[in-house]
Order: sequence, then C-alpha cells, then structure tokens
Amino acid sequence: MTSRIILFKMKYKNLIGFFGLCHFVISLNAQQSPQIGCGTGPNPVEPAESLSQNCNNSFASFLSKHADDMVPQGIDRKLRIRSNVIFVQNLNGEGNFSTSNAAHISFFERIFAEANQRLEQLIQESCNCSSSPVHYNNIHIEFVPNYIEVRDNVAWDHSNDPDPNKGTFSINSFDKPYLNYINELAEQTAGYEDGFNMIITNDGPYFNTYVYNNPDHKPLWELGYTNGQYNGVAYSAFPTYNLSHPAMWHYPDLYLIYINGYDHLGGDWWLETDEIPHDAGAVVHEFGHYFNLSHTSSSCSQNFMTPATDIDRSLTGCQVRSMYETLMTKNLRKYVICEDKLNFNLTVDADET
Repeated sequence: MTSRIILFKMKYKNLIGFFGLCHFVISLNAQQSPQIGCGTGPNPVEPAESLSQNCNNSFASFLSKHADDMVPQGIDRKLRIRSNVIFVQNLNGEGNFSTSNAAHISFFERIFAEANQRLEQLIQESCNCSSSPVHYNNIHIEFVPNYIEVRDNVAWDHSNDPDPNKGTFSINSFDKPYLNYINELAEQTAGYEDGFNMIITNDGPYFNTYVYNNPDHKPLWELGYTNGQYNGVAYSAFPTYNLSHPAMWHYPDLYLIYINGYDHLGGDWWLETDEIPHDAGAVVHEFGHYFNLSHTSSSCSQNFMTPATDIDRSLTGCQVRSMYETLMTKNLRKYVICEDKLNFNLTVDADET
C-alpha cells in the first residue's frame, strides 16, 4: 500500500495546529483525500496550500521522527479534554453521588483541580526513557469535568455486572457490555456532551447494609467489606484508531468509600489529606491508559502509571510524546474542546517527500 503524506509550504506550518487540536490525518489509502479537522468542531480546517506525493516512509516512521514536534512547548495555553463524570444511581436517585449535592461536586472539582495542577508541574524522575527530551515540565493538557446523573435499578449496582472479571485485571473496559449499557444511558441524558467518560457505580448489597442495616454505624471493614467486586480496582482500556468508539473507564465503589471515609476516617480532613490526593492520581492513571500508556515498574515510584502509588507526580518525556501521538491519531481526539489553534513549525526531511 502506498502511503500519502500531506505537505505544507511556509516552512511546513500548520501540520499540527494543536489548540484545540487542529489535527492532521495521514491517509494510507491512495484513493482518499487528505483531511484536517479541528477537535470537536464540525467544519474541516483546510491548509492554505497542500499537495500529495507518494513516498516510502511508513506512518509509524513519520510519527516517530516527529514525536517531539507534537508536544507544545513555551506556551501558556492548554489542550482541554471534556470528561464526563457519570453518577449511576438507582431509580430513587440514591446510591451514588448527586449533581445537586454541592459537597459532592466540590469533591470532584478538587480532584480534577489537583490532577490538572500536577500535570502543569511535573517532576523529573529517571524512569526508562532514553529518548530526548526525557522530561517536560508541563504537558499542557487539562481535563474539564461535566457531571451527569443516570438512574437505572440494574446499572447502579455493579454486582449486576454479568461478567465482572472481564477487563479488571487486563485493564480493559473496552467493549465491556455492562459499561456499554451505562454509556448508552448517559448519551440519552440531558446535559450529556460527547466526552471521555468516567463511570461511577456502587456495590448495592454493601451500600444497603452500610446505610440501611447498620444500627451501630459500623465502618465498612467491620461489616466484612474488603475490596469489593472488582478487588478495589478502577480499570480502563487502551485507545483505538476507530474514531467512533467511545472512551470510558470505571471507578467502582467510590461513593461507598467516600461516605465510609467521611464518617469514620476524619471527614473533611480525610478528604483533603488522603482521598482527594489519591483520586487525583487515579484520574490521571486511568485516563493515562486511554492515552496508550501502560503500567510502569515499581522503580518509577512517582510516575502516574505506577500502580498503587499515592505520590504520583511524574511522566517521562517518552510517555508525554505517546500521549500526543494518541491525541493526533486515535479516538481521544474527538473529545478535545476546540477553542483556537496554535501553529507549529515542522521540518519535513527530503526523504519524507
């Protein structure tokens, strides 16, 4: 198959017009016309002057050569990604967080604020990245939460998941029927905007025991709760070139953990010093998988992608470049909030033309 590369004059400006993700598509089909689209905007943004030419370089080779060019540097603006936080309640509007509860929304606003702040102030850590640059202080990505309530007597309780082990240990929420069902319900809900979905469900039996059958107000650990149906694991998936496929991850039992911790572990002090910092790292970690990032080793003790760490504040240069390559080529790009664009110079070598 002959690949086609979109070429630009004026020192090849506008190949990557990034904010909000005016991205390029390199067609691998010689019969297709090159297109450039801007984030979630409906209208394509065409280059001032372009031409196509056959070449021997692969798409992967082109991306590899220009990985650093994709990462915005020396600017103040951010790439903003719409992130739906979906509270799945029972039909009575119970059993989960609520959009009408100011304390609940404040909890999530603080989680996302801390996650975004850490991405603005990354620390440098030696962690299996040998390609320069090995570190970026700020990756210019911001998650923008949008809160949605879904009410369903089956979906709110993840003990109704017919295949609870699917995806848990393989980090795979991709095409999980239980989550697909919730995603479809959310898409039909007022206020829903197409975005990267964070789905929050509950353990129905333990919730009912803790709230309604607990006259002595015992904490969860005294009621036999350990890590819940999914072994306490939030899980995500990896991206796809199928641009129509949704991106979503699942955080089970967060509401149960929230009300138990608030009641028995210190209220606001516990939220501020323990749960919010932990969940901020979890948000970046699970979103990170959909940016095509795998787990890192325990030696990378402060890396967002190292499991079971609460001090995560680092991403390597290699990971950041992988994130931007994903945004340029895979299904996450449709969730970028399109506001304006920023031109970058990209030098295309002679053997790429």
